[in-house]
Amino acid sequence: MSLNKLGLKFDLIGMLRDLEKTLSYRVIALIDEMVLELNSKDFEYATGTFKKELIEMSEDYVKYKIGSPHWYSWIVNYGKGSAMASDNPFLQDYMNDDVLWNDARDKLDRTIVPRHKGVHEVPNWEAGEGTKPLYGSNNTNYNLEEKGDPRFLPRYPSRYLDRVMLDSKDRLISEINNVFRTFPYSDYLKGGG
Repeated sequence: MSLNKLGLKFDLIGMLRDLEKTLSYRVIALIDEMVLELNSKDFEYATGTFKKELIEMSEDYVKYKIGSPHWYSWIVNYGKGSAMASDNPFLQDYMNDDVLWNDARDKLDRTIVPRHKGVHEVPNWEAGEGTKPLYGSNNTNYNLEEKGDPRFLPRYPSRYLDRVMLDSKDRLISEINNVFRTFPYSDYLKGGG
């Protein structure tokens, strides 16, 4: 606290501590809202699997990760087959993975085709983790997406996760501005009586 000519003291340390707590509370409340919003959306096998994870917290910032550990949430957000989004940030890792990616598929159009003859370990998309065996045929040059089997139909990206994140960015900026605008700074001014 410092003393001026009017005998007023300003509790700067207390004000900064309480301002930090208020900002932290608002940010965490917004993160909780984002998780609730994501869990209210139909992600098929991955519905209700979104959660937050605290990555780091310090005096200057708080860092959370929001997402789903279920693999199918990735398909819902970024699509699959020939309709899969090209700007998917995980696409190159997926296509370079020997287990996840079917090497009989063309990496440019990404149409779903059968695997080579034999037993393959493939992602267990429904369970959301791990792999399961799949028996491949020897005919890898036909388009499974055109056969009508719902398991192989292309899926366009929903971008729901992306939209929630972008919308929340604007809400976060608004919340932070509102905290700074409405914070009771005068409560930390003492004395002068």
